[in-house]
Amino acid sequence: MVISIQLYLYNSDLYANFTHALDKPNGILGVALLLKVHYCLTTPATFVTCHGEPEGLKDRRKGGAGETERWKQGMKDRIDRWRIKAK
Repeated sequence: MVISIQLYLYNSDLYANFTHALDKPNGILGVALLLKVHYCLTTPATFVTCHGEPEGLKDRRKGGAGETERWKQGMKDRIDRWRIKAK
């Protein structure tokens, strides 16, 4: 999915409003942002990060392996629901 954000700004120090600035020098600034949103989750745990590095769930959860597995399954279920809504 690609998201496009376009901003048009005018120089309020030189012009009273956007319409006055539209055809004047140094009047309008256009900014375009293109963002690509990509979901690539092979397992529910791949998106858990700490300072940009993948983090093991068992190191972060206090309840032990059983608690971790329940948490991972809950996250997988949520991701599946998000994917269905996105379609």
